[in-house]
Amino acid sequence: MKWMYWLSLLLIAVCPPVLANPAPFGMPIGELSIQEAEAQFSLRPAGTNEYSGGRMFTAPVAQFSFEGLQEMTLVFDQDEQLVAVLATLNKQRFDALFNGLSERYRLLSSQRPFVGNKMANFEAGNTEVHLDAPHLSFQMTLNYLEKGFLSSFREKSSSAERRQQQHEMNQL
Repeated sequence: MKWMYWLSLLLIAVCPPVLANPAPFGMPIGELSIQEAEAQFSLRPAGTNEYSGGRMFTAPVAQFSFEGLQEMTLVFDQDEQLVAVLATLNKQRFDALFNGLSERYRLLSSQRPFVGNKMANFEAGNTEVHLDAPHLSFQMTLNYLEKGFLSSFREKSSSAERRQQQHEMNQL
């Protein structure tokens, strides 16, 4: 029985990034409130998010001192907890970010062709991290998405796509 205790401690010591939610740019997903974010960072209101039902804010990127960071949006849920951090960066940093994320989080999938679209999906706690670099763009996105928010996004996107297809079929 004692060996299970030591094995548990070893797993917790070796795997903390996988078990815990990430805190990109010092903002813990699922834990940071709007009030805490406003106290820590300069934020500008950006409306209401249709997938979370909560408020969104843009954050001037100069305050983060992160090379290549061009834009950042914070998405909160109706309980005013952070559920997504959406960042736009210079695409030239893909490989460096991929390597850094690989060291911290569990890789779910990736496509890294020499030429073409590059992407990688990671998991950490109750959060997925999506790195996406379209081939014909100078920018890439790095999104930290709480799984409940991601599920709502997928559900509503799929529903909207079905409605659009039905609308088109009704016009034939």
